[in-house]
Amino acid sequence: MGAPSVREKLSGSAAALFQQFGYVHVSIRHLTSSIDIPKGTFYNHFKSKEALASAILSQHFDALMEALDHSGSETVGSRLRRHFQSIAPSTRGPIVSPLQLISTLSAEGTQPPFAADGSAHG
Repeated sequence: MGAPSVREKLSGSAAALFQQFGYVHVSIRHLTSSIDIPKGTFYNHFKSKEALASAILSQHFDALMEALDHSGSETVGSRLRRHFQSIAPSTRGPIVSPLQLISTLSAEGTQPPFAADGSAHG
C-alpha cells in the first residue's frame, strides 16, 4: 500500500480533530495545518467542511454495509460483532473511534426548526 493521498490525510486528520475538539471548533485552517498543506489545497479535494464530514461518515457507513453484505456461512450477528470489534477504540495510541466520532457530530447537529411543543424557534 502506498503513501496516503492528500484526501486520505485530510479525512484522517479531520476525523481525529472532530472527535477530539468537536466539529464546530475545528476550522479548515486547523485541518490544513494539521497535515501541512496550504488552505487552498483543501478545496481541491472537498467543497466544504460539511462535505468532508459527510465523506468521513460515508466511509464508516460503507464499511458497516460491507460487513453486513459479506456473503458466506458467517451469520449477520457474527459479521456485526467482528465489524464493531474492528472499530472499537484501541489502547495502542490515538485512534479515531467511528462510534465516538458519529456521536460527537450528531451531538453538534443543528437545532430542529420546531420546539418539542410544536412552536417555531426564533
